[in-house]
Amino acid sequence: MTLRVAAVLLACVAVLPVQPRAQRRVPGDVFPSLVRANERFGRTLLRQMHTSAPTGNTVVAPLSVTLLAGAFAFTTSAEPLRRQFEAVFGWNWAPHQVAVKMLRQAFAVPAPTRYFDGARLAGEGVWLSNQLAYRDSGVLPADFLTTVRDGFGFETSAVGGRRPSAADIGADGRPSLAPRLDGANDVAVRSGVYVRTTWAGNTFSTGNPRQGTFTNAAGVQAPVTVVESEAATYRYAKTDVFEAVALQAWHAYIVFALPSPGTTMASLLDAIVMSPTAIDADLAPRGGTVTMPPFRLRVENDLRPPLEALGVRAPFQNLAIRGARQPVILRELRQGIDLRVDRSGIRADAETVGGGIYGGLEGASEPFRMVLDRPFVFFIRDEISNSLLFAGVVNEVVAPTRD
Repeated sequence: MTLRVAAVLLACVAVLPVQPRAQRRVPGDVFPSLVRANERFGRTLLRQMHTSAPTGNTVVAPLSVTLLAGAFAFTTSAEPLRRQFEAVFGWNWAPHQVAVKMLRQAFAVPAPTRYFDGARLAGEGVWLSNQLAYRDSGVLPADFLTTVRDGFGFETSAVGGRRPSAADIGADGRPSLAPRLDGANDVAVRSGVYVRTTWAGNTFSTGNPRQGTFTNAAGVQAPVTVVESEAATYRYAKTDVFEAVALQAWHAYIVFALPSPGTTMASLLDAIVMSPTAIDADLAPRGGTVTMPPFRLRVENDLRPPLEALGVRAPFQNLAIRGARQPVILRELRQGIDLRVDRSGIRADAETVGGGIYGGLEGASEPFRMVLDRPFVFFIRDEISNSLLFAGVVNEVVAPTRD
């Protein structure tokens, strides 16, 4: 008999070499290595997803997947599974449970589900919320439940002899966001990342919306509403490959990057995967303005195909949880994302679910003027830990709507 598991993520890739287990790590690098691994994974996952749909909008929320992967890798007895995760994320999960605890502490505020008022999430900040519900048939060992609860921050609950539903993991709070599972699972997992933050200062508050244009990936130009930032000092860079700028909000910040003329989006994504610090390392303070089309992205991603394309196949065959009385197989891994960036700030939700079965201007340089009038890449990171929360490609501008 085999246990079936589903995972939902509410809110890629060249495979990296495995680090030798005997390799010594730099003292004090435990937490930064987790942040770097999540950044590298997010960039490679974005590239993999964009490759599958190069003319559409793409957005991923890597942190939810990173936490789930850490929990599964830490509790598995299967060396192939552990090595596949290590190859994609570039670090050894086993000694880094403490890094996950440090990350959780950076987001240590009340769970976002307690702030729901209809479809709205009140307050500002960045939240994590993780749940695991399971059919209580004695298959999952107590050590596994303790590890995912105490080490990785998942709220666990047994649902008796029936199969867990979306309601058991809180995935029914936002029907428009939470991906659906097929229901034939013995274990249901949910990991959510939520961002609510306004711009720091008067970034766009002084600019009036006006009409601009946006040329999509097919070369078709269309009218869009744009807003222009105040003239101020921003972190900015312009190279032969890209033009980029970072905009600061109170609890997070966003980096926009345009491919330089003659550089394709695919080439830019290749460059940022090959060099995990690409773009950010080039940013330096400079005076200028940014013209941005407010946009909204609402997607549901099936993460199993891109993860398998990246070489992560073992979890979908057997998680091999230590002490489990039967094989546990991850059958589904889906992610729903609702992200909006406008003149007020950043609002973003990502929920990943999974199911499985048992079995003013400074400086003297010329002010820049960056206009996001064609396809661009963006990265949203947490202000405290610098963790990559969302990464995406905008090929078509979908204007935000009030809700």
